Amino acid sequence: MTNSSTLFLLSEEGSTKTSKKKILLWIFFIIIFNDFISSLTAVMDDNNNTVSTFFINNNNDVMSSSNSKIGGGLKQLLKGTDPMLNEILKRVPSIEKGPSAPLLFGNRHLQFVPWLIQNEIHRREEIPFQRISIEVTGCEDKTSSREDGFPFLDHNTCVPSSRMNDIITIDVFPPFDDDDDNNTTNNNEDSASSSSILSSKFNRTSPIIFFMPGLRCYSQDMPGNMIIRRAYADGFRSIVVNRRGHTPGMKLKAPRWNLFGDVEDLEQIYWYVREELVGGSDEGITTPFFLHGISSGTSVVVSALSKWDYQREHHHRDDYSYARRRNGITSFVDNNNNNNTKIPSFVASVLITPGYDTSKVLLPKGFRFPYNDILTPMVKQSFVKQNEKILRDFNSDAVDATLRATTLQEFVDAAAPFAGYTNSSEYYRHTNPTNNLHYITTPTFVLNSIDDPCCDIGNLYEPSIRHGNKTYAQIVEESQRVIVAVTKTGSHCPFLQGDSPFSLLPSFIRDPLHTNKRRYMLNSWADEVSIDYYKAALEVYGDSPRFL
Repeated sequence: MTNSSTLFLLSEEGSTKTSKKKILLWIFFIIIFNDFISSLTAVMDDNNNTVSTFFINNNNDVMSSSNSKIGGGLKQLLKGTDPMLNEILKRVPSIEKGPSAPLLFGNRHLQFVPWLIQNEIHRREEIPFQRISIEVTGCEDKTSSREDGFPFLDHNTCVPSSRMNDIITIDVFPPFDDDDDNNTTNNNEDSASSSSILSSKFNRTSPIIFFMPGLRCYSQDMPGNMIIRRAYADGFRSIVVNRRGHTPGMKLKAPRWNLFGDVEDLEQIYWYVREELVGGSDEGITTPFFLHGISSGTSVVVSALSKWDYQREHHHRDDYSYARRRNGITSFVDNNNNNNTKIPSFVASVLITPGYDTSKVLLPKGFRFPYNDILTPMVKQSFVKQNEKILRDFNSDAVDATLRATTLQEFVDAAAPFAGYTNSSEYYRHTNPTNNLHYITTPTFVLNSIDDPCCDIGNLYEPSIRHGNKTYAQIVEESQRVIVAVTKTGSHCPFLQGDSPFSLLPSFIRDPLHTNKRRYMLNSWADEVSIDYYKAALEVYGDSPRFL
C-alpha cells in the first residue's frame, strides 16, 4: 500500500482529466456500495451461523475451516508445529479473537478513509526521528552469484561494485544520541528537547524493531506510524529502513533499486546497527532485535529470514565480506566453526498483509481496481522519472519498458535489471519470497484479511509447484514457528477496531507521544497484536542465545 498522499491523488491530475476522474469516482463508489451490502449480508449470515465455509473470491474454491479456531473477527488460524506457539497464543488472546471492525467502516474500501486521514495527520506532525545515512554496496550482476547447492545469493561469489554504491537512510526513534540535533528529521523548535524526554527510559539494551515500509513509503508514513507510537509506549525502539529510492527528496546515486527490497542491503544495515549503534556481544550487550514488514516490505523480510535461518540450520560457511567489509567490520570473520555468531538473528518477526508470490501478486485480478490504476503512475514517477538519467545511462531499454507498463506487475517485471538481474524470470527465481519460505525458523506472525483489495487472500491457498503443489497455508502448518491469522475484516493494513462488536465508529486510544496533552489516535488491531506478539515472543523465546 502506498502512503497517505494517495488520498489526494485524483485532485492533482489536472483539469484535462475531469471526465475520467468523474467516471473513476462513480465506479469506485459503486464498488464501495456493493461491498458494503456484501459486508452487511456476510455479518448477518455469520450471526445466523449459516456460513460454515470460506469462499476464495477469485476462483470460488472452498476451504473448510473445520480445523481452525474461529471466533470474533477471525476466520482462520494457522500455526506451525512448535508447542511453544501455544504459549504465545495464551499470552496474546486477542490474536484468536480477531478485530471487531466498526459497523460503518467494515467495508474494505471505507476502512481506508479514517486510516488515511490519521496517517496524513501523523505524517505532517512528524515523529522526531534521528536520521542516519549509511553507504551500502552491491554486486552489479546477481544472476550468476550463487554457490552450488546454496539456494541464495552467495557473498563469496558476488563481487561488490562501486558503481552500485548508494546511501540508505534509517530513522531511529527514540534517538540513540539526543545531543545531535542535526540528525533529527523533525524541524520543530522543541524537537531536540522533546526527543530527549522521550528517550529517557531507553538505553542500548532496549529491544529494537526494524521496520520495512510498504510501497513508496518511508518512516513518517509506512503507511502510518501509529505502531511506532505504540512500540515506544511499550519500551521498543524503532528503526525504519528507508530502502533505496524511498527516502523523500533523495535521488538514487546508483542504478540499483528493488521495489520489494534487497536482502544484501538489509544485511548491511543490520550489521551497522548491531556493531556501530548498539554494540556487539563482546561488549556484553544483548539487545533483542525484531523484524517487521508491511505490505510490499514483507517480501524482503521473508527472503532475508529464509536465507539467514537456512545458513544457521545448515552451518553454511560465509565470511560476510560483502556486508561486513563495507562497514569495516571484521571482528566475526574467523576460522572457527561458530557460524551462528555471524548470521543476523531476530527474536521474532511480523508480516502485515503479505501477498506471497511476487511474480503475480500485483496483477489486476488480485491487486484490484482502483488501486493498481492509481499506484502504477505513482511508482513510475517515484522510482523512474525522478531518477531517469542515472537509470537510462545504465539500461535505457529497461527504462522504456517500465514507463510503458500498464500495471504494477508489468512495472516490476520491466525493472528487473535495476535489481541486478538480466530479466524478470531470473529476478523472480532469485528473489521471490515464496521460493524458500519453508526454511524460516524465526518465530513469525502473519496477518492477512479476507477482504484485502490489494493482496488477494486466495494467494495464501494457492498451490506452489516449487513445494510439491502444497499451498502456502499447508507450508505454514508444517513450519516450526509461524502463525498466520486470517481475519474477516481489516482491508489492506488498517484493521480498524471498534470498542465492541456493535460499535458504529472506530475506537481511539491515547497517543503515547503526547503525554502532556490529551491527544488521541486511531486504534488499529494489527498494531496492538503486533506489539503484544513481540512482548510474548521475548518472554517465550528471548532467553535463548539462538534468538539474540
